[in-house]
This record gives sequence, C-alpha cells and structure tokens, in this order.
Amino acid sequence: MPNRKSLDYVTKDYEGFRQFMIDLIPQYTPEWTDTSQSDFGIVLIELLANALDILSYYQDKNFNEAFLTTATTRKSIINLCKMLGYKLSPQTPAIHEVTFYKDDSYIDDTIVIPKGTKLSTDPKSGSPVIFELLDKDVILPSGVASATALATHGITISEDILGVSNGNEFQKFKLNYPDVLPDTIEVYTIENGTSIKWQEVSDFLNSKSGDRHFVTEVNEFNETIIQFGNGLSGKIPEANISIKASYRVGGGDIGNVGIGTINSFVDKEFAGISLENTQLLVRGQDVESIERVKAVAPRFFRSTERAVTKMDFKDLALTIQDVKLASIVENRLKGVVEIYVLPTNSNELTQEQVNYITNFFNERKLMGIDIQVLSPKYRDIDLQLHVKALPKFLNTDVEKSVREFVEEEFKLGNYDFGQGLILSDLMGKISRIDGVRSVSFISPLNDIEDVAENEIINLKELSVEVVGGLNE
Repeated sequence: MPNRKSLDYVTKDYEGFRQFMIDLIPQYTPEWTDTSQSDFGIVLIELLANALDILSYYQDKNFNEAFLTTATTRKSIINLCKMLGYKLSPQTPAIHEVTFYKDDSYIDDTIVIPKGTKLSTDPKSGSPVIFELLDKDVILPSGVASATALATHGITISEDILGVSNGNEFQKFKLNYPDVLPDTIEVYTIENGTSIKWQEVSDFLNSKSGDRHFVTEVNEFNETIIQFGNGLSGKIPEANISIKASYRVGGGDIGNVGIGTINSFVDKEFAGISLENTQLLVRGQDVESIERVKAVAPRFFRSTERAVTKMDFKDLALTIQDVKLASIVENRLKGVVEIYVLPTNSNELTQEQVNYITNFFNERKLMGIDIQVLSPKYRDIDLQLHVKALPKFLNTDVEKSVREFVEEEFKLGNYDFGQGLILSDLMGKISRIDGVRSVSFISPLNDIEDVAENEIINLKELSVEVVGGLNE
C-alpha cells in the first residue's frame, strides 16, 4: 500500500492545492509522468485547484463573520449583537432654533405658521435638506415682528400602507422608507372602516393574547421591519385587514447645517415672512458605525445593563451615542458616583446631555447611590519644540508638517482621562515626519504623569522652532 501524503490544512490557496495534487500523482498513478502544463490531466488539476481556492476564500470569509472582532458586514454585526442583547444606536435628528421675521408691510397682520410646516436649506445651493416645525404652531400677532421656534430634521410619512394581514403568526412588514426615526412609528389596522392603533413594545415577553402589540427591528440597510405576535404573546391581526403606519424619516449628520442656511419654505409660502436658523441646539448623528459597535457591544454585555462597579459605570457610559470618553470617580462613603464625560462633538456637556445621562444611570444604578454627571477637567499644557531639519527640506514645510502632526496628536479625545504625556514617545513620532532630523523639547522638560482620573490633557499653546534645512 502506498505511503500516502498527509493533508496540509494550512495550504489553502491555488498554488498550495495545485502542488498538493501533483505530489499525489506518483502514489496513485505512477504511469502518469507528464506533468507539464499542456497535459490534459494537469489542466483538470489546475481547474480543481482554482475552484478549491474560491471555496477556501468563502470558507474563511464566513468563519470571520461569525465573530464580532473580525466581522465586516453590517448584517453579521447586527445578528451577533442580538445574541449579546445589544441594539445598535439609530440615527438621531438635528434640532435647530429658527427665527421667523415679519416684513414691515405685514406688521399689523396676525400670521400663523402651523406645526409640521416643512422648511429647507436653499434649493438653489444644491439638494435641499428638509426640516419640520416641532411641537407647536408659530404665531406672529399684530405688532410683533419676529418669533422663534424649533425645527427638526426629517419629514413625516403619513398613512403608509404596508400590506394586508394573512392571519399567520409573527407576521412581518417592512416600512416603505428607510432611515426611520425611532419612537415615531405609529401602526394601525383598518377594521370595519376604523383605524385601530397598536402599541410598540421591546419584546412579547409580557404580551397577552389580546394585546395589540408589535416590535421593530432594523436591518443592515437601515430599513425598519415591524412584527406582530403569535396569538399567545401578542395578538395576530385578523386576516384580510389592511395595515398602515405613520412615522418620520431623516436624522444623521446631514442635518447639522450651518447657521443661516435654513431659509426656505417647502410646500407653502407665507406672505411677508422670511426665516433663518439662528442656533443648532441638538446635533444630529448617523447610525452607529461598525467600529464603534465592536468597541461598545462587549462592554454592554459585560455590564449586563446594571451599574455596580466602576467598570460597569464606564462600560455603560461608553455605550451612549454622544459619549466619546468617560471616567468614573467614586466616593462610596458619601454614596456619590461622579461620571466625567467628554461628548463626541464638543468639549463640554450640554444640560440636555447631562439630563439624559443622569436618567440613563438612574434606571441602572443601585439604590442609595447618587449620580453626578460632569464635563471633563482639562490639564492645559504648552509645548515648545526645537526641530532640526534635514538638508534639501524647506524650513517652512517642516514646521508646517510638525505643527499639523502635533495638533492632530492632541486633538480632543485622543488622550484619555488620566493619560499622561511621555515625551520620548512623542519625540519618536515627530522624528518620523519627513524632513525632521532631530527634535528636542524646550518645554516641558519632564514627562507629565500626574494627570488626575477626571482630567484630560489639552494642548493650549504650541511653539515650533526649526533650524537647518533650506530657507525659502
């Protein structure tokens, strides 16, 4: 019996498969001596090696998609997060303060701009971004020249027909528009000519057979799907009745337009009225990125949505979409937990963010623990660098490169709470910049290691002196 070649499980590419099969020829068909590329048998081997190479690729790809750290598709990420009990953060809409101005010729008129009126950026400047008036009608009485109101990014979709019930368990219907804003979905069934409203719940665990409940899920294309119960946990819509929904779509970074750019009405003009947005109150955010999910979901799973230890508080804080960095300072004797937070898009928390984070933790903390949500304390530092440039490099170019690198290195959020500055590390990074021969620090002269756990290093002043090289 021939001594068979052992299978090499590491060889998974075309050349490996091809050579492995050719090495087996003498063991099984010693009379086959022509192994040139023109031989028909070699052609078949090469075809098979190519097919195995393709199958190997898909095998590796599917295996990688089974783990959160290596998954690359949003669909895989969503499915893995379901097992961890983590729900990806949806997009949120920007909210602007808008001021309406009445023309002098209409000063004696009372003008009412209804709630939900659509506003937009200038359509002449490209594709307009649509907003809607929030909360209430805007009333400009006689003698009043201006009034302010809130406008939120997005549009309302009314009475979107989703389909007809077939009477089966756990029916699913996809909303016809993507990018649906959470907590805006209203679902109705049309029964005997009357619209009956159903209630959204997080799951069917507490739903009874007659409860008109539904749940929602969002797929990898940011499309929202509603699902009804099975007749035991949640009522099944009766067969042959129509199902409709109303909701709002929008949100994301696109709504963070500049001051003064919301200046147009969309569907209806109001005589004598002009408008502009005067303040961005709430920044819109895009759906949670895959990179953020990979960092946050394991923290969420580890804390199991309860805040007991310092690690729990920090892990949960970092699951909040607006939070970039967090640090926890405990005073168990006083029963106080201080939560220091660096928000994503600024260096200070707004009162709205403080309230949201406080309420978030009040639902998860132990009784007897008080929560204080605070903005970071900043450890301001000044850097003075002495740089020697290499020959043939312009001084000004080297100075510009060093300055841009250092400013990016100290961009807010790159240094964590309590993280010090090691001068040798920074020196090594600067030395690798094109045109830099050497670098030394005039100030500070020593590492900065005594950064408190509620402090973040903040670059206040930067001075770069460059010698050597070429002058312009």
